[in-house]
Order: sequence, then C-alpha cells, then structure tokens
Amino acid sequence: MKCIFSKKASPSLLEEVNKLIRKCSLEDAICYPFYTEEDFSIHLSVLALEEDAIVGFLLCTDDEFHESFGMVLPQFRKKGIFTEMLSLLHDNESIDNLTLYGRKSYPGITECANSLGFIYENSEYLMEYTGSKPAVTTSLEVESEESTYYYYQGDNYIGQCSIYKEQNTINLFNIYVEENHRNQGYGKEIVQNVIKILFSPNMKFRLQVNGANLPAINCYRACGFITTDSITYFSKEVL
Repeated sequence: MKCIFSKKASPSLLEEVNKLIRKCSLEDAICYPFYTEEDFSIHLSVLALEEDAIVGFLLCTDDEFHESFGMVLPQFRKKGIFTEMLSLLHDNESIDNLTLYGRKSYPGITECANSLGFIYENSEYLMEYTGSKPAVTTSLEVESEESTYYYYQGDNYIGQCSIYKEQNTINLFNIYVEENHRNQGYGKEIVQNVIKILFSPNMKFRLQVNGANLPAINCYRACGFITTDSITYFSKEVL
C-alpha cells in the first residue's frame, strides 16, 4: 500500500474519489455526500492505493481551518492507513492544527478520531423543517440582496437570514438578530418569513446550528425544525 499527495485535484481524481464514496455508502448502508468539482478544488488530497487502485482518501481544505474528511474501504480499515495519510499531509504542508469532521451516524467516526489523536471539539446539529407554509405575517420591513434577507423596523436593523439552494433543498444560514433585539421573538419571525417567501410543497428547508447554542436550537424547534443528525468536529495539534 502506498500514499500519494496531490495539491491540485483533477476531474479524473474527483471521479475516483466519488466512486470510492459510492462503494462505502453501499457497504456501510450510509448516505455519504459526494464531492462536486467546485468544492473538490479547494481541498488538498492524499490517496491510499493498493495495486494502483484507490482504497482510501483524505481531503483537507487549503485554508487556515484545515477541515479534513476521509474514507477508507471497509476491508482496509484498522490498518493504519489514516495515520499514513495524515503523516504524508504533514510532510507536504505546513499545518499547525487539523480539524476532522463527520456525521455522528457515520460508523466508527469517534473511535477513528480518538485513535488518530484527535479530541472532541464541538458538534453542529442538522435540522430540517417539518411544518407547512407559515401563516404568520411579519411586522418587519424586508429587503433582499442576492441570497440574503435583511429585516428592519423603521430605520432600525433587526436581523438577517441568508440562503443557498441545492436542487430541491434550501439551506438557511447566517441567521442573526441584533443583540439589543434578542429574546423578543424576532428570530422566529425572520426564519418563518423566509420559509413563507420561498415555500413550495416539494422544497425542503435545512440548517445547521452549534450544539451548544440552546437559544437558537429552541428557536428553530419552535419554527417547526427537528434534529435529523449532527456533525461532530475533532481537533488535533500537529507537532
């Protein structure tokens, strides 16, 4: 088994990585996310090969956060492949800290992180809207610019919510209420108004929230969101 480091990923490499993800999805009975050319382009990559066939990969964002995600075919797990890939990444890049992430439902994610010397950092809940079209009418004035909705009460800025669409899903993010306007129901009002504006029967609404942010979690639950999974982040200092 050998490992190869790549600074710039090619379309053919993307195809091979997604093939491996597809195999793992079938064998683990888990719906793992596939990579697009756009998000693949911002990652450094390390590949593990057995007789020139890819049996594992490690992707790491080429930025200050160095968020990493990897996968190894089930029959090659627990053989030190992740350790070798991390070592090769460190040999080729000047990295002080790494963050490893994965959904809580992924088999063995916590055990794998611990065995590699990563420690738990935090979790983000994945939430999905389960309600119908909101009937509430907002008392706030709304202005939209590109993918963000801004809310005002007269000349006073109250808060905002951004969205991005992917196929039949609308993801809500950057949900914010000015500090002096919090605990007055504006967060719920903003979220429900955005859903009302964009609602259609075939459209899903999703968001992510820090697991320690209980006020936000309670707000989203009051809006009609439920927790469907969580993403766990583990950190490691690279010496």
